[in-house]
Amino acid sequence: MAEELGPCEVQGAQMKPHASPDLALAARAWIHSSDYVDMTFRQAALLSLICDEPGPHRVRELARSLGVEKPVVSRCADTFGSIGLAKRVSDPEDRRSVLIEATALGRSTREAMRLRDR
Repeated sequence: MAEELGPCEVQGAQMKPHASPDLALAARAWIHSSDYVDMTFRQAALLSLICDEPGPHRVRELARSLGVEKPVVSRCADTFGSIGLAKRVSDPEDRRSVLIEATALGRSTREAMRLRDR
């Protein structure tokens, strides 16, 4: 079972409450962006992980980082693959494992999602 996080905690780190963006305003801005891609918060979190951290990434490590089971990450990866945000690649160290890697479209989408100083 995933560990429950407090209102301003992020897996292994803490955010300052006054530094937290207004997610509703950020969501509205994202929806009206020309780069908008319809995704859940969990998918957005996964995209940020695969784009912001050096990869490619093992599914089990991504699942652990998000506090979910591996099938959740696999379904997100399937969705990302179908719309071109990420791709699956073979793990050269373990043929049973699959790695997830952001595509150029995934990285540009992630960049568009970043909050900008206004």
